[in-house]
Amino acid sequence: MITHGFNADATDWVSSMAERMVDYTAWWGQTTSCYQLTVATNSTGAFVVSPSLIRGLPADQSTSGNIIIKLDWSNVAGSVESVPFQIHPAPFATDVIAQAVVPRLLEAGLIPTMQGHALAELPLHFIGHSRGGSLISEIARMLGREGITVDQLTFLDPHPCVANVFPDSLGCPVFDPAPALFANVQFADNYYQLNNELLELDGQSVAGAYNRRLTSLNGGYGSAHSNTHLWYHGTIDLASPASDGLAGITGQDRAVWYAPGETNGAAAGFLHSRIGGGDQSSTNQPLGAGFPAVESGRIGPRLPLAINSRDWPNLSTVRLRNAGFDYSSGVGSALRREGVVHPGSRLDLEVEWIHSAAGSETISYHLDADANPLNGLGQLLTTDLLTQIPGNPGGTQVRSLELTNPTPYGLYWLAAVISGNNRQRIVYADQKIAVLPELRLTLLADGTLRTRGADGYAAAIEEAQDVGTWNLFETVAFPGLQPGTPATTDRPVSLTESRRFFRSRYLGPSSAQ
Repeated sequence: MITHGFNADATDWVSSMAERMVDYTAWWGQTTSCYQLTVATNSTGAFVVSPSLIRGLPADQSTSGNIIIKLDWSNVAGSVESVPFQIHPAPFATDVIAQAVVPRLLEAGLIPTMQGHALAELPLHFIGHSRGGSLISEIARMLGREGITVDQLTFLDPHPCVANVFPDSLGCPVFDPAPALFANVQFADNYYQLNNELLELDGQSVAGAYNRRLTSLNGGYGSAHSNTHLWYHGTIDLASPASDGLAGITGQDRAVWYAPGETNGAAAGFLHSRIGGGDQSSTNQPLGAGFPAVESGRIGPRLPLAINSRDWPNLSTVRLRNAGFDYSSGVGSALRREGVVHPGSRLDLEVEWIHSAAGSETISYHLDADANPLNGLGQLLTTDLLTQIPGNPGGTQVRSLELTNPTPYGLYWLAAVISGNNRQRIVYADQKIAVLPELRLTLLADGTLRTRGADGYAAAIEEAQDVGTWNLFETVAFPGLQPGTPATTDRPVSLTESRRFFRSRYLGPSSAQ
């Protein structure tokens, strides 16, 4: 969910950011859904929060399972012109707006094509600029009151509306709560500037977040406050030049705006999200020694929730641990080629959960052909019953799941569903699984080395004379006429070569070689 601040709405830079996310290298699936959630008041003054599909497919028809929500509260946000001139109606405070939004996120019927699911059942990432930073903080706090964990908060130059400081010389007629992180937020990143210029809004650091102060934000909008969301846009749209429809980032801007460790934006911002695939527990310091490490956004301090009904169970981690499933490639999940398993083999995974107040939940595991639970979860692998240990609201386990034989060859996602207290939450492991024929090498009588594997994939054949030192012998690519199905390649070997040991391993899809 992406939202704006005081003077904007969801039709300008917010729309452009949402559209560029779909083109991000590591985006899951080829299709997605983009909705707008509009906050307004009716004739009686009551809030009305209504969704509309504005781009892509209905939620149950996309292959990614990612739903982008543009939160437009411009009708009730007011404007800087509301403050001294009363040209626009006075704004509502962000905690008041959050009280209207949160019940809709819990509502199973908010988006009809979600087939009875609520948005809160899925991992939640909120992005907010300026006053929007206060709003997403309040939304997260109120979700925590229901017992719901929030996957990520991203603050873009957060600046709450507070009397005498919005801007410094104008004042503000309402009081927004300061952006803060509560115990139910798993990861938070904050990108802010402090230019201290007249009539220019400054951001602020947020305790417990990965705080990245931005400097030298020249160009773009000509405003450091607006250039903060343009900076983040540049970590999604990696082109040079890149544009959000209102302002652009040149290659020269990239060289100044991003630190060397941020690789012109490719190793910053959106990378540190579930979709981006960066390691949120990384000790890497993108700005260099003495500056914050990325992990500070996960291990930093959190404020306790004054109220937590624990109505909802939660899954915080679902991670595949088989050899070949890489979680340390460092530059996004696009570089994480799918891990390879074979029918009849096992999937090893690490799972962390938080119980609801009921204290007894089940976790079911599914092999899904896409990453969208709204069109079905695919093949059920198993269901576990979880029993809460007194005094311990959560748990962790390493689980080994057997793939039935035969499991049809193909690419899958692993879905985990925790259910309890008449509620559920759904998380997908963030790496695809390739169920492929097992690689086999056969040395035929005529001196031919036959390799059997999956069509459309490449494999490395290694050789050794004493099984102690292995060297690359050859890379083979199966033709790709029927991807995923068994295929063979033949290669003649000399008499000398035939007196060696051979082994093979998958490298990935042959198109990636």
